[in-house]
Amino acid sequence: MPDIRGALNLPFAEQIAFFEKKLSKGSQSWNLLADGTPIEGAMHDTAFIVAGVTKADLLADLRAAVEKAIKKGTGLTEFRRDFKQIVTDHGWHGWTGEGTKAGEAWRTRVIWETNLATSYAAGRHAQLTDPELLARRPYWKYVHNESVLNPRPQHLAWDGLVLHHDDDFWKSHYPPNGWGCQCRVAAVKGPGEGDKTEPPAGWNKPDEKGRLPGVDRGWNYAPGASVAEDLRRIVEEKAAKLPPDLGGMFAQAVDDAGIPRRQLAEDWQGQRPGLFDLPPVQVVEMPEMPGLTHEERMARATEAFKALRESGLPLYNDDSGWVFGLNRKSQKKIADNLEQTEASLQASMALRELVKNAVVAERHPDARHENEFVTAIYRAYASAAIEGQVFRVKLTAQQFAQGNDVRKILHALEAMEIENAPLGTLPNSSGKKVGTAQPTTGRTITIADLLKSAIRNDGTPFEYPARKGNAR
Repeated sequence: MPDIRGALNLPFAEQIAFFEKKLSKGSQSWNLLADGTPIEGAMHDTAFIVAGVTKADLLADLRAAVEKAIKKGTGLTEFRRDFKQIVTDHGWHGWTGEGTKAGEAWRTRVIWETNLATSYAAGRHAQLTDPELLARRPYWKYVHNESVLNPRPQHLAWDGLVLHHDDDFWKSHYPPNGWGCQCRVAAVKGPGEGDKTEPPAGWNKPDEKGRLPGVDRGWNYAPGASVAEDLRRIVEEKAAKLPPDLGGMFAQAVDDAGIPRRQLAEDWQGQRPGLFDLPPVQVVEMPEMPGLTHEERMARATEAFKALRESGLPLYNDDSGWVFGLNRKSQKKIADNLEQTEASLQASMALRELVKNAVVAERHPDARHENEFVTAIYRAYASAAIEGQVFRVKLTAQQFAQGNDVRKILHALEAMEIENAPLGTLPNSSGKKVGTAQPTTGRTITIADLLKSAIRNDGTPFEYPARKGNAR
């Protein structure tokens, strides 16, 4: 399972709304406001503090640096540069951690990670408590992150625990449950085979200091629970302002929230093992763009891509279990690009569904750019239907591992193109115009047919057994 810190670099609407709603407040320490008021539980949902900061201008600049990290997905290294510049400009001294490299690294990590982790958890809480999602998946599953090097025993004991969403356990144990905790919650229909249905004995018995087992001091609350309804309202208002094709995607984003996904193994190179044993791929209908010039198509595609990128909607790939990120560079290649064919521009309007239904076929090193942070290049393939004809769509994604002290795995969509020759014609095509991109019910194509004549990175065709099959 990837480190959840990778997910923290992929902001979404509810996460951003949670942070923007906070009020900046001066503080004496992490649990005391400047006026001596204790900061407890749900107060963290509405107050932005940096322990020991009381000056408004200093606090405002630090908040801007954190907001930048959340909205733009900048990493810890960049936040540390921003932090150092801010404290230097304001002449702030005497803060905990100042004076030693290890102390400064610890303090900046705490500020960065705590704000990203709690805003991420609060945003997910708003999604998980959406009434429509609760009606379909009323249970929550505690998921421990397997990549943690020194896991807390209690957090391991809670892994796989499935309880109803309104169980008292979640009021104090909704993750994160402490500094650096990377646990999360997934929405499920109910307990599955092997799932735990009762928390360990004594989970709600505080010790002599009032602390619950496995929960750090000050973390015995559910981040975002007190403002979940407000966050959903803010996101709904934002959705109403998006282009029609994107507004409807918010409903799908809610459906996707917290759903457990298997993660594709990443210990192979070249053609994916067992590629041709995978099930057929869903054919995705492309939205109509009649009567538009090439420049107008590009403008429409760029507008839709930018709105999707800025909306914070996650781009899930069902085959790999990954979330694909978008950035300005991919926008330039995929949408805002006169060299893209008309069909490719048309396909970019259906990017979300193409990513969702694509199958990862190949993995190879980044020999072209030699970027030390790019650990692999992946090629995935989807199937697109344009005016009844089926085309192969190639999606290229970069896998990033950023930072020496924080392990993060990101998958950024780099390019998308429709390969020239159509794969065939859909039978029983209705001929009706499609207003928004959506999977064509019942129409699939086998992996063998999808990759027929496709060329791998090494210049050779994919190796597959001779099989017969057509889009059906």
